[in-house]
Amino acid sequence: MTTTALVGLLAAGCGTASDSSEPASTAAAVTTEASVDTSAPTEPAVDTDADADEPRVVSGEEGALARRAFEVLDRTEVASSSVAVADSSMMCGGVYEPTAEEIAETNKDSEGLIEAFDRFGIAYTSSTDDVGYLSVDYAFDDVVARSVADSYWSARYPVEPIPQEELDAIVAQNDVVAGQFDAAGLDYERVTDESGYESVVYDYEDPAAQAAVDAAWLIISPPQPPTAEQLTQQNADNEKLTAAFDAAGLEYELVTDELGWAWVEWDDSNPDTAQAVADVFDELYPPVAIDPVMECEVVGEPVPIDLPTIDVEPVEPVEPVEEIVEAPVDNGPTPEQIAASSAAVDAMVAGFTEAAVEFDVVGESPWQSVMFDLDDDASVQVIAGVRAGRG
Repeated sequence: MTTTALVGLLAAGCGTASDSSEPASTAAAVTTEASVDTSAPTEPAVDTDADADEPRVVSGEEGALARRAFEVLDRTEVASSSVAVADSSMMCGGVYEPTAEEIAETNKDSEGLIEAFDRFGIAYTSSTDDVGYLSVDYAFDDVVARSVADSYWSARYPVEPIPQEELDAIVAQNDVVAGQFDAAGLDYERVTDESGYESVVYDYEDPAAQAAVDAAWLIISPPQPPTAEQLTQQNADNEKLTAAFDAAGLEYELVTDELGWAWVEWDDSNPDTAQAVADVFDELYPPVAIDPVMECEVVGEPVPIDLPTIDVEPVEPVEPVEEIVEAPVDNGPTPEQIAASSAAVDAMVAGFTEAAVEFDVVGESPWQSVMFDLDDDASVQVIAGVRAGRG
């Protein structure tokens, strides 16, 4: 099997590259022209060095699958320019102290939930911690309380619907994927969630299924020639990589496709070779250094603490227990609790329907929740009736 490094290039998707039957060879870097006509495939440019071996040329489709087959190596200067900055407060053992405005903004959520619980007569407890954050606790296993809470959070942070154009585009893509599965005689299922998003479910571990997906994506997103900027980066990275391989005495193969993409492949079946390649990459693209953090300020001198000496009596060894009896495990609500929860859901559905309150039942028993319009005054009486009916 060969390992592919697309140095400095980004590729999407995944696939399986076919093993090369040609032996790996030591060669010079491939160079390509900087200007590309993206309206049509370009002939791959090859180094004219007389001592260089001819690169192996594959089709644009084969190249796309080969490039997608492995994780893309992205260690270029552009990709490595974002330097991680350490938090001095955490490095120095400090504690982040939020401002009063930040605390007040966060507490608005809990205050709104308390208002909703008060309006619908839901029991709860509230507390404020040492920092000033307000928390609200309630009986989560109570379907009525859960329905009020879920409705509140859904209204406070509504989920933006997916635009219909995006949903239609996803369906069109899935049509192509399904067509490849049908042609290969493979099983799959098209599933649509509550938001309208459709996905294709199949056996992800089946190589034939993955090959069908790869073929579909070559239709959905045909491989394109590299841009001038990508070619420039590709040439520079490949020249740097092959020079390092030559210096390390590593065998490799140059591969290019009909569109102008070029990359380096090597045999990683030998652990020693794989380690040598890893060493080359570490030398070419060393890890990015972390910015120096602020020096921690020492406040005062440490005060020594004299701990009292405690005499501890020796403990007799405990006899081993021949048989360990497992403690009973709480496997969830009882059948009676499930029945009561289902009855409350039915009562809310009936009450909201009669009062013309918008609602939606989500989840599965016994963890269902009835999402409803909290701003509809009629909903208050419905919830009050459900609570009264439970006794």
